[in-house]
Amino acid sequence: MATHQPNRPLRFAIVGTGWAGIRHLEAAERVGAWVRVTSICDTDHAQLEAIADRFGIESASNDFDAILANEQVDVVDICTPHDSHADLALSALAAGKHVLVEKPLSTSLAEGKRMVNAAHDAGLRLGVAEHQVYDEATRRLQRTLHSSVLGEVVSVIATWGFRAPDFTYPGRRSWLTDPELGGTGTWMLHGIHRVAQLRALFGEVDRIYAVESRTASFTRREIEATVTALMTMESGVPVGLTQSSELTAPDVLKGITVFGERGVCTLRGNDLVIFDSGGALVHEERIVADPLFPYSCELESFARHVVHGSDFPTNGEWELGSLAVVEAGYLSFRNNTPVSVAELV
Repeated sequence: MATHQPNRPLRFAIVGTGWAGIRHLEAAERVGAWVRVTSICDTDHAQLEAIADRFGIESASNDFDAILANEQVDVVDICTPHDSHADLALSALAAGKHVLVEKPLSTSLAEGKRMVNAAHDAGLRLGVAEHQVYDEATRRLQRTLHSSVLGEVVSVIATWGFRAPDFTYPGRRSWLTDPELGGTGTWMLHGIHRVAQLRALFGEVDRIYAVESRTASFTRREIEATVTALMTMESGVPVGLTQSSELTAPDVLKGITVFGERGVCTLRGNDLVIFDSGGALVHEERIVADPLFPYSCELESFARHVVHGSDFPTNGEWELGSLAVVEAGYLSFRNNTPVSVAELV
């Protein structure tokens, strides 16, 4: 990766000024040598004015076409409802803009492929803001796996979720779980984070067998409640993943457990613990997590990718893999059959 700074920061237009857009604005302030937000766009005029005032953004518009016509914009950063990602990204690429889009890349693999192909044909960069891949805890576990402390990985168990029987978000974020507004159940909304994290740690998924389950107390019938999947990686390692919006468990019981030939490693919240084959504690640490670090890291990495052509881990093509796993999971639990991920990609 190139270490020198660009001649000027890349000029970003952030489209969508809700929760994700605000995280990107906060992160951009930390990497000002690489990124400068020159424009923001939102259909909510009151929100647009409030965010422009908060971050000192002079160019604020509810007209997306005006953003695309603005020659002072190099990158369009899309932080809008998921079902709008493909159309907005394709329009931005057609206008000659590089595109960074919040996860998921799109809500369907077919749309994602169109986005990747359009970026390739235009000679432009397409990236996905999948912050789990840049998280410090993920990187610490990755370094552990690359060391010899565990030996060859035998199997992996991953569990995430929370208790939300009505599975809703407040205010502007209510669309997240409303399929009519671009939202989804937990498998796409949260599971795609975990799929990306597991792919970054253990490589590509060969096939998946997933089941959906729900308790009587889960009130939403139109979206998935709990998805439990057995993923067989291309390496042959089995990874069991549970993603739920109806479980009750403290953070210390949620996360990743890696069983190896020589020991066991767990990443629970920000606690990384390693035991040897006899059960003795080898290493224990609490990873001090800066909540904005993965967001600033992904913005700077994408800027370096655009300016210098350096590697960007969550580029559009790579993120097609996460979307394929999620889509394969839906096919699997709806049809009650294992699904080959490679056949979808």
